Amino acid sequence: MKPILLKQGAAFAVAAAMSGCTWLGPDIVRTGRPAYNDAILATSDQQLLQNIVRMRFVDSIGFLAVSSVTANVSVTATGGVQLGFGTESNYSGNLVPFTGTLRTEQNPTISYTPVAADHLLRQFAA
Repeated sequence: MKPILLKQGAAFAVAAAMSGCTWLGPDIVRTGRPAYNDAILATSDQQLLQNIVRMRFVDSIGFLAVSSVTANVSVTATGGVQLGFGTESNYSGNLVPFTGTLRTEQNPTISYTPVAADHLLRQFAA
């Protein structure tokens, strides 16, 4: 009876891991897009304020626009089972029957483009 339970448990683990892909992508978009958007808006406001201060002190100004954001997301899952062989005194109390880890990693690539002066003046005039 134990081999049947082991097979069922393994099948359940594989099914759970495979179904994770169906919810992982949309959840990343739901949480990642607003976070990137908020960060881009906040840093654009900081950049504008910094350039206003520079103009006040007759320093050079410059603007960079975020032209693209690419986020690579990876998920790594591992699992293991420890089994003891031989007499129970060889391994008693030293085994953790099941182990597992789940690791996610996000590596964004952000591209910036300098904003031309004429485009900047048209944007402020609008």
